[in-house]
Amino acid sequence: MPVALSIKSEADAFAALRSYLGGQLGQVESLVFDGWPKLQLDLSGPKFHQSVTPTVMSELIDLQRAIYRGFALARYNNPDIKSLTAEEKTQLEMVVTVGPGSSFLEPDNIVEIVKEFIKAVGDKMEPKHWIGIVLIFTLGYFGNVAYEHYLESQKEVKLQQAKNDEQKQLIQGMLDASKLNNENVKLLIQASQTSQEAANVYAASHDANDAKTRVARRTEHTRINGVTLTGEQAGALVANPRQQAVEIRLDGKYRVMKIDNTDPIAYRVAIWSPETGKTINALLQNETVTGESRSVLSRAVTERIPVVLQVNAREIRGEIRDAVVVKVEALSQVADNN
Repeated sequence: MPVALSIKSEADAFAALRSYLGGQLGQVESLVFDGWPKLQLDLSGPKFHQSVTPTVMSELIDLQRAIYRGFALARYNNPDIKSLTAEEKTQLEMVVTVGPGSSFLEPDNIVEIVKEFIKAVGDKMEPKHWIGIVLIFTLGYFGNVAYEHYLESQKEVKLQQAKNDEQKQLIQGMLDASKLNNENVKLLIQASQTSQEAANVYAASHDANDAKTRVARRTEHTRINGVTLTGEQAGALVANPRQQAVEIRLDGKYRVMKIDNTDPIAYRVAIWSPETGKTINALLQNETVTGESRSVLSRAVTERIPVVLQVNAREIRGEIRDAVVVKVEALSQVADNN
């Protein structure tokens, strides 16, 4: 009998993720989120008295864009938010309430956004695949463990970049809580490796956590769910330009529009995805795309037939950079393997 799994907390979500990875959710066909996830931002400072500044609004808009990108990657295998329909954007749009006190911001409809995410991925794949992706989305975008892991990762990077002892002391004094959740972090990383969509959604969560931190830097101090940061600490963690690339996978069926082999060391291809309608210019990875694989590409051009490609790329705010084709298969090969 099909089972609906209720998720009422982050602990429930990690328990479900552990069962998912252990192959123990065979009868589960739906997830019901009840009161979780939440996103609460408590902003303190002279400018925050039941009010929000334009700079904070700008960072919240970036958080909204990150939600759009995660959805677009899971639903359309495309980080460009232009791939979303107007209706999808409306359903995914946060409705933020400004509460009493300093400035307490809480989107009222995070659970509804998750439901829209479930609907989107559930329409294109079986529960044994989409359940993991939804759990990664909720935990990666809205969970404390993933946010603490993001902060810890940023902390390590900034310590290496610190130019003086004062900067190092500021960063070293920051939270060290993520080490307590190391097993859960391992679960998230393991789950992100189960499919291309899972990897992309987990990678895109970096932008969501980055946007939250940029909100905090505008304040004297901020509590983001269960994590507290001073504005000075947050500013130190996001001191670099926000245009940071994340690694994504764009595997799928493509038509090869052109092969440029004028440089024997660096073959280039123009590939078009019927799923996204986008053309990508990519390099061929010389170490793996050789011999028969290049013959398959050549036939794809001359005979105008689609091929299945594994494509690694970097994404910056919806734009594809540094795409590399690392594996080529004819459609007949894929059918035979299945």
